[in-house]
Amino acid sequence: MPDINDPIIFTLDGGGTTFSFAAIQAGEFLSPEIILSSFAGDLDKCLHSIVNGFEQLMDQTKRPPDAISIAFPGPADYSNGVIGDLPNLPAFKGGVALGPYLEKKFRVPVYIQNDGNLFALGESTFGFLSEINNALREAENSI
Repeated sequence: MPDINDPIIFTLDGGGTTFSFAAIQAGEFLSPEIILSSFAGDLDKCLHSIVNGFEQLMDQTKRPPDAISIAFPGPADYSNGVIGDLPNLPAFKGGVALGPYLEKKFRVPVYIQNDGNLFALGESTFGFLSEINNALREAENSI
């Protein structure tokens, strides 16, 4: 069970058709997932959808996040929060500074990383892979 003092992280999994939003605290979901259209070819509608998703999370959690984590496919300049030319999200053609835009809007740190990297990290931390690794360690100790 999360402690009230644990940070709340808002997440966005960015796809070409939909965006999936969640609020997480201490590894637990705080609310149902929110799924909105990505408006892949229209930058203004796309950005509005992203802001709307995070605002809906704030309404559900009754407090702002401590940080925002976004999973996007490449290419991107992840360290600077710039999303590049994505085939499934043509609205970002030429590069869009999504991280700085959201940091200014919500006044919290925004971290953007490759969706495949974040999937692997999540799986290794919370998924089935950790169970397999534990079983392998136990089997090695019993030999």
